[in-house]
Amino acid sequence: MFSLHIKPSSAMSDVDYPHLLDYYKVAYHIPSLESYQFPSSFFSFVDNQITKLRSINLLGQVYKGCNDASGCSSFVQSLFLGSQGNNRLAYTGQIQYLFFHSFTPPVDNTELQTRVVYQDKHVFVFVK
Repeated sequence: MFSLHIKPSSAMSDVDYPHLLDYYKVAYHIPSLESYQFPSSFFSFVDNQITKLRSINLLGQVYKGCNDASGCSSFVQSLFLGSQGNNRLAYTGQIQYLFFHSFTPPVDNTELQTRVVYQDKHVFVFVK
């Protein structure tokens, strides 16, 4: 398990929120997911409540965001591969903030004709 240092829950910025919504649409293959601002169903939206983390310890390395009291945030490097694996691009970014988000994706159970739900918890890093 990861060592987490959390802050109280808060609303995610409306500027950053569309990225979270798009992530869930792709990750769960649910393109019909809606914004919390205009949900048509209790089961079809992603809320904007997040819990920012002060830091996270991954395998002995501590990562921090700009929101840490020390003002120092961690830098990370990402490697992106093209669809054929031939185009490699490396990017360096600065962690703006780390956060925890709960999402309950809808799962249809056709045998029972009911909607079954389960909750997944995710830890994200917003990198600039």
